[in-house]
Amino acid sequence: MLLYSLGRITLGDGVTLDRRAHLCAGTHDFTDPNFPLLRPPISVGAGSLIGIDAYIGPDVSLGERCVVHPRASVYRSFGAGAVLRGNPAKDEREVEP
Repeated sequence: MLLYSLGRITLGDGVTLDRRAHLCAGTHDFTDPNFPLLRPPISVGAGSLIGIDAYIGPDVSLGERCVVHPRASVYRSFGAGAVLRGNPAKDEREVEP
């Protein structure tokens, strides 16, 4: 796993990070010509699973018991129990069949 912790990364109790999971708590302000470094936090709730090769971007908060499928890319926050897949990740409970 890769924890790019320029900003704070908080993991709840019992979080599982699978191989090559990438949590990236750093970015740049691309609206500023100087591209200043930003350090937004990441928070992963208790009992969550981050799958193989999944990406969690800066300023993302995941509630308790979330599942991030392998290779999913999460760019926004989701509440408890979300089951995320795809790029950008979507909660499969909210996607129409």
